[in-house]
Amino acid sequence: MATIHLAQHLKELREANRYTQDYVSSQLNIERPTYSNYEIGKRMPPLDLLVDIADFYQISLDSLVRPEVMDSSAASAEKQSSCLTGDEIQLLTLYRSLSDPDRKELLDFARFKKSNHS
Repeated sequence: MATIHLAQHLKELREANRYTQDYVSSQLNIERPTYSNYEIGKRMPPLDLLVDIADFYQISLDSLVRPEVMDSSAASAEKQSSCLTGDEIQLLTLYRSLSDPDRKELLDFARFKKSNHS
């Protein structure tokens, strides 16, 4: 039963972010059919991959495997998102308009910049 809830949650997260299965699987360094099996509940991701998925969506592992935890913090997340600056909103809007390869390139660049300024 937990596999079904996780499968639904994986799909909801991906669709909420307007990602394709190809994009998510490439970010996680797995094959798309493997990721698809996780979304339909045919297979359960190993723990290390669950950690990677949670990191990818920038949520806790607990929120990933127990969506009700995420629901209880939705008001707080909504409040935080309403505090975005104009530049942050513009960046997010532009990001969402990019193709999957361009999104990956932008994320890689941002991670590179962050690692050089840490």
